[in-house]
Amino acid sequence: MSAFQELSDYYREWRRLSELEGAAIRDGKWPEVQSCQDAKFTLQSNIMLATEMFQSELVKSGNDPQEYDRQFRGIVAELIQLEERNGKWLSEQKKKATEESERLARTSSNLRQVRGAYVHGARTHWNSYS
Repeated sequence: MSAFQELSDYYREWRRLSELEGAAIRDGKWPEVQSCQDAKFTLQSNIMLATEMFQSELVKSGNDPQEYDRQFRGIVAELIQLEERNGKWLSEQKKKATEESERLARTSSNLRQVRGAYVHGARTHWNSYS
């Protein structure tokens, strides 16, 4: 397989993983998000090696190494957009989780205050009969 084809395959895999990651973020499936991110981390080193090989093949064949940019500019731009979109969705989910956590903390505090009022009142009542 040529370095061009290998690199193309890696970029397609990155797109697939980014789409899966986006769906997992929207659904709050955090283990799946982590799995996609782990796979992309591994894929990143493969992309770097394949890029070097492709550029080397371009030089050996007498082509300009900048041909890489012309060949893959569009796909790289698309992948960047997917990463930015996923980052935005992740930020939105984090904001929702923070808001929910704060709401639960307020509810918990209110419940402690209510419980304290009843427990304190019950102790006073029983103490007055002692």
